[in-house]
Amino acid sequence: MGSLPSAATTVRDILCFHKLDRSIYDKLLSLGMQPVTARNVTALWMWLELIGIDVIANVRDNRDPTVVASFAAEAELILDYIRQDAPAVNDAAVATIPLTAGLVDEPLTLRFFHAHRDVTVRGITNILDGVGVVIFDDRLNALMAAQEVAARAAEEGCYRPPAVPVELCAVYRPRLVHASEDRRSMFVTFSKGYPLRREDIMEYFTQYVLI
Repeated sequence: MGSLPSAATTVRDILCFHKLDRSIYDKLLSLGMQPVTARNVTALWMWLELIGIDVIANVRDNRDPTVVASFAAEAELILDYIRQDAPAVNDAAVATIPLTAGLVDEPLTLRFFHAHRDVTVRGITNILDGVGVVIFDDRLNALMAAQEVAARAAEEGCYRPPAVPVELCAVYRPRLVHASEDRRSMFVTFSKGYPLRREDIMEYFTQYVLI
């Protein structure tokens, strides 16, 4: 997802910046997924992207609805697994999520997410309660789409574009959730085919502020 300016970021900025994430959500809806489930799956994938597991890029580029549905089914398994206090999975094969795990070099199973479920749940919740409030708002997205259509028509007709709706110009104010120092943690994973040096990681986290 990258980074956005920390000051004076508007709702419109958030919608523009997360247009791909919204398109993934809409894609899941088109497959018949319920809105709440599609929202949670998209938020999980957004969080996975932050830790280096880019499911979103693979779903975006894949035109086979069967593969997309399989990725989504794995996401639902992960979400269900982290909701359980003591999930009953004794067979190692049951715990596998082959499509998602295939995006990273490290071994990745459902047990990984349960072992780190506090961080996983917090990451997903921060997205849903943060940018997700804007991304998954149908009314704001409809306003954005209408404004873009009107702006293109104005450009083609060589006349002044209409004013951006007040709701889109509003300053985005994320709800900050502070965690105690002993509960702060981070995952850094490495996608297949993209080795990183320690210096690259340090430069990334000193240069960008993630939303």
